[in-house]
Amino acid sequence: MLGYVALAFIIFFCFKWNKEIKLQKNVFIDHGISENQYRFLILFTWLYLAPLLAFAFPYNSLVHLIYPVPVILVLFLPGIVVGRSVSRKLEVSGVDVGVNAGRAASNNMWLGVGGLCFVFFNWLFGVLITGAANTM
Repeated sequence: MLGYVALAFIIFFCFKWNKEIKLQKNVFIDHGISENQYRFLILFTWLYLAPLLAFAFPYNSLVHLIYPVPVILVLFLPGIVVGRSVSRKLEVSGVDVGVNAGRAASNNMWLGVGGLCFVFFNWLFGVLITGAANTM
């Protein structure tokens, strides 16, 4: 049940922050963010949904990507890395619009960190419960 709530949360904020990033496209380009980084920032935000979809709808073909090692957590890393690099460049620009655009990229990064923590701790909880059930 909690997976569905997290999925709705991530979907809502993916739409919200992608809209905010798209509205500030000129700010990103004018302050030294390349067109590729801008596109990757938007694209990798939608990649956050894949691990949550695997938890919310555990199909047999997706389960092998999660257990016993959560390999699917790697899907969060590109968005986190790009969001951090873009926000680092913009937040030190000293211009208010640049700082606001940097905050949008930072929000994107923290969405990925939150999703990563959620998926990892769900996986860990599942491993601990399964391990405890097998010992009884």
